[in-house]
Amino acid sequence: MFRWLADIAALVVVLALGAGVLLHERARRDREATIVKVGADMRRLELELKYRAASGGVEVNARGWPVTVDPEWFMPHPPVNALLSPHRPWVEVASPDEAGLLHPPVRMAIDETYAAFWYNPYQGVVRARVPVMVNDDQATDLYNRVNGTGIPSIFYEEKAVPQPESPTPRTPAAPDALPPDQTSEPPPSGPERTDQAPMTDAGAASEAP
Repeated sequence: MFRWLADIAALVVVLALGAGVLLHERARRDREATIVKVGADMRRLELELKYRAASGGVEVNARGWPVTVDPEWFMPHPPVNALLSPHRPWVEVASPDEAGLLHPPVRMAIDETYAAFWYNPYQGVVRARVPVMVNDDQATDLYNRVNGTGIPSIFYEEKAVPQPESPTPRTPAAPDALPPDQTSEPPPSGPERTDQAPMTDAGAASEAP
């Protein structure tokens, strides 16, 4: 009788350990899939900005980059930073003081006031923030994996590159003259939109709808 109970107890332990291993492996795979997706969404943001800069039709600065990111460009599925909670600004636009940086000064989303993504319209780069990790090495590794970068530390103090000029918003110039049968006025396209993405103190942050 005692041996029978011991065999049952051993079986229960083995099953519990097996279940724990399976759950751990599943969580690891889910985590890896999330990291890959966030990296893809970050690059999707960056590629869309490059496309908008090249195609025109949006307000750009003196260096030719869109001055902000419009969620309407990505509807119905805007890029998402699934590593972070959704209750935060979507994209933070770098301030003029950050014009020479390739990374946000704060790379971990310490609280929900920090946007999921950071966009520097002076350099044309997008970065995804990462959550607060157990240690600095883990946070640095995650940041580099998601963004395809190689910073030595999550707290690395980047030296801003001197900028030759201060970008100011500009719009495409109208042609000097038009044929008599043409007009510079756009065709009617329905009611004018008045909604704009909210701004933050550090620059501007667009909220995804």
